[in-house]
Amino acid sequence: MTDATVLTEMPSLSKLYVNAAASAAKSRLLRSSPTVALPPRAVEVRGVRADLAKVTEFAHLMGEPARDVVPSGYLHALAFPVAMSVMVQDDFPLPLLGMIHLRNQVEHLAPVLFTDELLIRAWARDLEGHRSGTQVQIVAEVHTVDGTALLWRGVSTYLAKGVYLPGLDKPTAPVTRVDFVPPTPTAQWKLGVDTGRAYAAVSVTLTRFT
Repeated sequence: MTDATVLTEMPSLSKLYVNAAASAAKSRLLRSSPTVALPPRAVEVRGVRADLAKVTEFAHLMGEPARDVVPSGYLHALAFPVAMSVMVQDDFPLPLLGMIHLRNQVEHLAPVLFTDELLIRAWARDLEGHRSGTQVQIVAEVHTVDGTALLWRGVSTYLAKGVYLPGLDKPTAPVTRVDFVPPTPTAQWKLGVDTGRAYAAVSVTLTRFT
C-alpha cells in the first residue's frame, strides 16, 4: 500500500464515531447500492510521539513498572484512531457501527521509545464473505518517522454481521462444532470496578506532536 491520505493531526475518536453515525444515516436515507471494494489508499499520520504521562499511566494500570520502552498494548491503542479513520471513509463498504472484533495479530519488531518520532499508517485488506456477514482486515503499522523501518504491526479482523455484499460468497465448508474445554489458568486477575473506565481514560489521548 503506497498511496496514502496524510492527516495533519491525530484523529479524534469521538469525532470518528460521530462521522460513522452520520454516514450510516446518510446511507439509509439515500439507499445507495453497496460498494464491493476497499479504499485503494492508506491513512497516515506523521510526527507522532507517545505521551510520557500516558505511557506511565498505562504501565501502572497494567501492573507493570514505567519504562522508556512503549508497551505493545499502548502502541495498539496509539494506532487505533488511524485504523478507525480507514473505516469511516466514504468508499469503505462496511458500516463501522456494530462491527464485531474477531481477532488481533501483533508483531512487535523493534523497541519503541517514548521519545521516538513515529509514522503511523493504516489500510484495509482481504474483504471476504463470512457465514454471518462480511469480514475485513485492518492493518495498522508504526514506522520510524521517515518510513524506513517498520517497528510494530497489528492486524485486526472485523465482522459486519448481517451485511452480505454481492459477489462475496459465504464459506461452503460445514462448521465443525467441538465441545469447549477451558484452558488451564496461568494467572488470576482481580480488577477493580473502575478498571474499564481507567483504561478508557488512559487510551483517549495518547499522543503529542513535535
